[in-house]
Amino acid sequence: MPVNDKNAVERFTLYSLTVAGVLLAVVIIAYSLDIPGRDSGVYLYMGRYILDGDLPYVDLWDHKPPLIFYIDALGLIIGHGDKWGVHFLEFTLLLGSAVCAWSITKPLFGNGASLFAMLVWITSLPRLLHGGNFTEEFAILSQFAALLVFVRAEAGTYRWHGFMLGVFGALAFLLKQKLIAIWIGLGILFIYQYLRQRSLGCMWRKLLPMIAGTAFTLGLFPLYFYIQGGLDAFWDGAFLYNFQYSNVGWGARFFVMLEGLQKYNIAVVPLAGWLAAVIFLFKTKNQPPALYGLLQLLVIVLPLELLFSSTSGRVYSHYFISYLPVFAVLSGFFSWLLLTYVTKHIYQDKKITTSVAAGILGLIITACIGQYINSVYVSYARITSAGGLRPTVAGYIRSHTAANDYVLLWGAETVVNFLAQRKSPTRYFYQYPLITKNYSNEALVKRFMIDLKQNQPAMIVDTGDTLFPPLERDERMRWSLPRHAMAIGYDLPPRSIEQFYVFVERHYYLASNIQGWKIYVQKNRHLTLN
Repeated sequence: MPVNDKNAVERFTLYSLTVAGVLLAVVIIAYSLDIPGRDSGVYLYMGRYILDGDLPYVDLWDHKPPLIFYIDALGLIIGHGDKWGVHFLEFTLLLGSAVCAWSITKPLFGNGASLFAMLVWITSLPRLLHGGNFTEEFAILSQFAALLVFVRAEAGTYRWHGFMLGVFGALAFLLKQKLIAIWIGLGILFIYQYLRQRSLGCMWRKLLPMIAGTAFTLGLFPLYFYIQGGLDAFWDGAFLYNFQYSNVGWGARFFVMLEGLQKYNIAVVPLAGWLAAVIFLFKTKNQPPALYGLLQLLVIVLPLELLFSSTSGRVYSHYFISYLPVFAVLSGFFSWLLLTYVTKHIYQDKKITTSVAAGILGLIITACIGQYINSVYVSYARITSAGGLRPTVAGYIRSHTAANDYVLLWGAETVVNFLAQRKSPTRYFYQYPLITKNYSNEALVKRFMIDLKQNQPAMIVDTGDTLFPPLERDERMRWSLPRHAMAIGYDLPPRSIEQFYVFVERHYYLASNIQGWKIYVQKNRHLTLN
C-alpha cells in the first residue's frame, strides 16, 4: 500500500474512533448526572461494602454472578467512593468495544461499512442504557473481543486464540449467565464443522483450548468463595434463585423477543444482514475463511441472543444490550453487501447504483443519529425535571441518623442506602427473595428476622412498592399482589412474615411521610437533626 494511502486509512480510523469516543462520552456524561438506577444502586452498594470486607451472597445478597460487584468496587476505588469512577470504567470499556468492533469490520468490509456498523450500535445505546452500570453493558467488550479473536483464529491457530475465547466467555458468564450466546454458537459451529468434515481432531483442537480458558477463569470465583466459606451461599444466590426467576412460559418469552427488537428503530438493518448472510453462505464459494466463519457464527448466534434475552419474561431495556455486537457486525455486512457486492453483480451502471446504495445507508445513519439525539435529550430532560424523591429521602436519613446506624428500605430501593451511606441491617437489603415463588420459605424469613434483631435499624422506610405488603396495618388489609407480578414469578411472602409487621408496630412509630414513602423510627429514639 502506498504511504499516502496508508496514512489516509490511519487518519480515517483515528477520526472514526474519535467520533465513537465523543458519542460514548455524551451518553455516559448525560447518565452520570442522574442518580443510580435500581440495579446500579445494588451494585454500587455491594461494591462499597465489599471494600469494607463484606462477602457477596453471605453478607450481601443478590442474584447476579459476582463480577459486576467487584467492577463497581474498583470503580469506587477509582472515584474515591463516588460513582464517577464506575462511569469512567463504563466509558473505557465501551471505547475498547468500539476499537474491537472496528478491528473486526475494517479488514472484512472496509472503511465505509465499518463506520456504518459503528454508528449503528453506538447510537442505539442511549435507548438501552437508562442510567448505565449494567451487567450487559460491561459484557459488550467480552462479546466484541471474542468475535475479534475468532476472526483472527480462523486465519491462524486456535491454540492461544481458543484459550482467550474461553476467558472472554467466562467473563461474560460471570457478569450474567445468559450472555453466552456467542460461545454456545461457537460450540454449535465447531460441531457442525465436524459433521461436515468428519475431522474429530480438528473439532477438539478448536474446542479444547476454549474449554481450558473457560474452566481456568470460571474456577477462580468458586475457589475464592470456597476459601471464604461462602460457596453454598454463592450457589444459592447466583444460580438457584435464577432457576426460579427465569421460570416463565414460552408465550411471555416470545413477547419479550418482539419487544426487544422494537427497542431498536433500525432492527430491520441487522435482520436484513442476517437474512443476507444466510443467502450469501449458500450462494457464494471461495470466500476468505475469516469472513465465511464469522457469518456462519452470526447466523447461529442471533437467534440464540433473542432466546437468551427472553428467559426471565421481563422487558427491561438493558436486557437487549447484548444484541449490539451481533447487530453491529451484521449491519456492517449489510452495508458492505449493498455498497460492493450487489452493485457489482446485479446492476451495470456502477456509479449510479453505488450512489443510490450510499444514499440509502446515509438515510439510515441519519435516522440513527436522530434517534441518538432524541434519546439523549429525553434522558437529560427527565433527569433535570425529576422530583428527586430518592435523594430527598436519602438526605432525610443522613440528617436523622448516625453514620453507624442501620436503615432498612422495605422494597427494592437499595440506591437510597447507597446515597445515604447507611448500611442495611440484613443481607436482604432488597426483599425480592421474600416474595419469589418457589424460592421464598420460612427459613429465609427467620434469617431476615434474626438480622433485624441483631442489627436493629434506626429507621425503616416503606417505599410503597406495590409488590410488597404495606407496613401500615389498614393499608395492608386492603393490599393485594398485582396480577402482573404473579405472571413473572412473584408471590405473597410466607405467613411467618407477620412477625416482621409485629416487630415494626411494637418498636417503631411513623415519623414522616415523604411523597408516599413512610419513615418509621425507633420508639425509644428522639428524632433530632445531626
